[in-house]
Amino acid sequence: MMGGAPAVGGPPRITLRNEFANIRLTLEHTRCGARLLVEDRETGAATYLDPIELAGLCLWPEERRAELLQIGIYAYDDTQEGADHARR
Repeated sequence: MMGGAPAVGGPPRITLRNEFANIRLTLEHTRCGARLLVEDRETGAATYLDPIELAGLCLWPEERRAELLQIGIYAYDDTQEGADHARR
């Protein structure tokens, strides 16, 4: 689902959400050029991505994209110790 509208005179914003995430994207312009503010609306975590980082995401091999989810609350531990913990 997409939505969102910029505040009057504010930067363009897009909200993306589904059953797994609620993300707000804001396009910001600085003296060094444009960058994208990515905010996780559920955790409050945020980061800026510049064009070279976005280009890198486009080149990331599809079979390795799951690695991007292996952090924080999305981490998956397939070691024996992690599997034992998940069964408890």
